[in-house]
Amino acid sequence: MPVWNNAAYVGEAIESILAQTHDNVEFIIVDDGSDDECPGIIADYATKDRRIKPLYRQRNPHLLSGAQARHAGIAIAEGEYIAAMDSDDIALPDRIAMQLAYMQAHQLDACGGQAEVFGASEGSIWFP
Repeated sequence: MPVWNNAAYVGEAIESILAQTHDNVEFIIVDDGSDDECPGIIADYATKDRRIKPLYRQRNPHLLSGAQARHAGIAIAEGEYIAAMDSDDIALPDRIAMQLAYMQAHQLDACGGQAEVFGASEGSIWFP
C-alpha cells in the first residue's frame, strides 16, 4: 500500500487490512516521503502487528502518482499473490478471502473488484 501525506485516512486503511478474515497476509506499507504524520502512524502499527512491513522512501518530486512506491512494495513482497490497496481505501473484512477463493476456483492469475464510493460522492467503480 503506497502512502503519501494521507494521515487522515491511513489508519482506517491499515485497520481494514488487519481485520481481514484471511489473515495470512504480508502487509507492505510504503511511505513515499510523507511530511505529515504518516511515517509515525505506520511505525506505530508496525510495532503492534508483525504482518506489517514498513518501507520508507524519499519521494521523487517530479512524479505525481504513487506507482514507484507501489512497485517498491511489490519488489520486496514474498507472498504468492499481490492485493492492491490505497491509503484512502477501506477493504471489507472478507475482501481478500473472496478474491483468493474466486481466483482459485476459476484457476485465475488475477482478478478485479468493485469499489463503492463513499464520502462526498456516491456510486461504484469497477477495477479490472
